[in-house]
Amino acid sequence: MTGARGRHRVDLAALQAEALHHYAEGDRDAADRLCRRILALDPDRVETLHLAGTIAAETGRSAEAVELVGRAVAVNGENPELHYTLGRAFELEGQPAEALLHRGHGLRSEGRHAEAADCYWQALALAPELAAGYAGLGSVLLAENDAVGAVALFRRALALRPGYAGAEVGLGRALTATGLPGEAIEHYQRAFTLDPGDAGTACRLGDVYHRLGDPDEAIGWYDRALELRPTLPEAHDGMGRVLADRGRVGAAAGHFRQVLDSQPDRVEGHLALGACLRDQGLAAAAAASFRRALELRPGAPAAWSRLLEALQRDDTAGASGRAAEARRFGEVLTAQAEAVGPAAAHRNQRDPERRLRIGYVSPDFRRCAVSGFLEPLLANHDRRQVETVCYAGVARPDVTTSRFKAMVDGWVDTVGLDDAGLAERIRADGIDILVDLAGHRPGNRLPVFARRPAPVQVSWPADADTTGLPAIGWRLTDALVEPEGGADRLSAERLVRLPIGSRCWQPPVEEPGPGRTAPGGTGGAVTFGCFASLAGLSPGVVAAWAELLRRVPSARLRLGNRGLGDPLVAAATRTRFQDCGVAPDRLELSGPASDPAAGRTRLSRVDVVLDPFPCSAPAALCEALWRGVPVVTLAGDHPAGRIGAGLLVRVGLEALVAEDRSRYLDLAVSLATDRPAWDRQRHTLRSRLAASSVCDGPGFARAVEAAYRMLWRQWSGAGDKDGR
Repeated sequence: MTGARGRHRVDLAALQAEALHHYAEGDRDAADRLCRRILALDPDRVETLHLAGTIAAETGRSAEAVELVGRAVAVNGENPELHYTLGRAFELEGQPAEALLHRGHGLRSEGRHAEAADCYWQALALAPELAAGYAGLGSVLLAENDAVGAVALFRRALALRPGYAGAEVGLGRALTATGLPGEAIEHYQRAFTLDPGDAGTACRLGDVYHRLGDPDEAIGWYDRALELRPTLPEAHDGMGRVLADRGRVGAAAGHFRQVLDSQPDRVEGHLALGACLRDQGLAAAAAASFRRALELRPGAPAAWSRLLEALQRDDTAGASGRAAEARRFGEVLTAQAEAVGPAAAHRNQRDPERRLRIGYVSPDFRRCAVSGFLEPLLANHDRRQVETVCYAGVARPDVTTSRFKAMVDGWVDTVGLDDAGLAERIRADGIDILVDLAGHRPGNRLPVFARRPAPVQVSWPADADTTGLPAIGWRLTDALVEPEGGADRLSAERLVRLPIGSRCWQPPVEEPGPGRTAPGGTGGAVTFGCFASLAGLSPGVVAAWAELLRRVPSARLRLGNRGLGDPLVAAATRTRFQDCGVAPDRLELSGPASDPAAGRTRLSRVDVVLDPFPCSAPAALCEALWRGVPVVTLAGDHPAGRIGAGLLVRVGLEALVAEDRSRYLDLAVSLATDRPAWDRQRHTLRSRLAASSVCDGPGFARAVEAAYRMLWRQWSGAGDKDGR
């Protein structure tokens, strides 16, 4: 840092160091004088207040020590050393109850809850009306996950001392923990009225409003917190999360960087920043963030899964490299599960022909790109053959969630249920075949599968790739997505290739017919488009699409998704293309479609949809075909990169599948410039898709049920622990 402000900061640090040196040498007077100089410039400097208070206590000025260290505690109430010093100062002042109270606070800050509670009870024995003692006990119970007990203690503190801001905050935290965030708001607001300078309380209000689904109110409170304390990590973290939820991942990344500036070892900060980078198409940078999180917390399942998901979109990562990382993840997760203890023997009845209990585990039973591929299976199961239970990690249910509930026999909300609890529930439910539907998507429950709660465990993941987990014995796929040979060697699971294909899509109920007549048929230039997640916009994709625009000089490129609703991300995306020689005015960028009608409208303005690589976007591909727009795809070297190719071949559109980048570009140019080819394609795309196995829900369900029966017969006969 340069300028007066930078010199001022350096001077304070130097003065602090000099004061500490004098104190260590026994010259308390010199140290005290320096502390006073520092506090005249920065009255809230915690380390200086602490040193000055310590000197005051040691030189017989206990009342002054209480005042100085008390000010430090007001700034940083989680520092145990401050509380211990303040406790000693109160003891010198002849206030033993207050001394015990702050010793309890210090112990609680160190996680020594039983010792802290003992101090609080001793303080209350000396001063039964000490409200802070009950509040301290409430905080101990909260830390030990007894939120109900904490509520009672905080209410007791407030009864003794109305207008006690700290107890109001504690009660708000306890009510939130008991699932009553709406009631918590009243107490947080009361606390903020009592202490309008408390940035922490403003931040907690932002957290509650975010949890209640009111992002505008949440942003307002986070703004307030940051006005009061611009570097507060919790406020930057909260603001980043609410912005990321709204798709403003560029702005969110800025806040997560602020968090990491002050807390560089905060694992959650690296995970959140990595997710924002991934959603901007910066897979390699995202992977670096996730690797840093793993360095800080080796073996963290969430960090591993996010890394593997990022590698699927990293066009510099090869298939063998991705598979090797997945296997390392599987080894780590297996070791963690084995450390808990051996899995108990399964007591499921070994009848090879009985009705099976199938459990589906997913966070995607909601409106999203994945749900359109789950619905045909769950809606068409033969209830005489299978009984279905969904284990749903849906934080914000919607109308699609309600539709899924009506399709199945059982529904278990897994939000807030830890891995041990969910594994125990699945085992108690007597699930015969447990199916992972998420792979490495956020919200997956792969650590549960590592505990082997069901005798046969299968993966049919949204991302198509191997989980890397040995406890999952099988993975559903097909010969187009994973041809026999190399794919088997790369997969941790044994592959079950469904003859009908491994993806079935549910078309929209409504829909007018296609609206575009020919390339540029509305009188404008040819328009290429992609409406998949910006996570698919890898550097290789940007370079390829830029070359395509150079080869068709009059063409435009239309991109639309959540990420591009963020002006920062839109500007960065234009810059990425400009760096590849594409003028900004040849791009049409927009945020997400507001409703299905808006989605239809934007697709009607596109002539050719470009499937990204190395990770295909199957939902966007199917939607484009349904609305009469041809799609060009590049068959990749791993399953997630071949889903689009498999779908097009099954629709009879293998001519739109490229095996290399050059052919991909040639196909796109041909579709954009060959009017007769376009006319022939457009009018038949919907009918060909509807008549294909891609939209044959009953046929797909029968194929999956046949696979389940085969696996169940194997387990019933052999009893192998994973059904192999």
